[in-house]
Amino acid sequence: MNIKFTIPVPEPIDVEIDRNWFTGSFTCKANGRQHEIKSPLALGTHFALATTHNYRVEIGEITKHLIEIEHSRPRFFGGLRPQRYIVKVDGSIVADRTGF
Repeated sequence: MNIKFTIPVPEPIDVEIDRNWFTGSFTCKANGRQHEIKSPLALGTHFALATTHNYRVEIGEITKHLIEIEHSRPRFFGGLRPQRYIVKVDGSIVADRTGF
């Protein structure tokens, strides 16, 4: 899953959220600076009982923005079925996508 958007005010920030369905790596890039959300080396990346996970990333140099990501998957065969990603910036939804 790859989600791209721009935060325009006060300084433009290009944001790219990327999750690799095969390895489980989950990253957020803001103006080229990468923030790791979930590592493929962590055991919890591949084995988790919970179907919904919430992540927070703070980005920005001058003005800070809080990106909240809600990642949910189906209970049965969750890794093999489409998953839902809801992305919020400072409390406002900027993306709601379903896919791998």
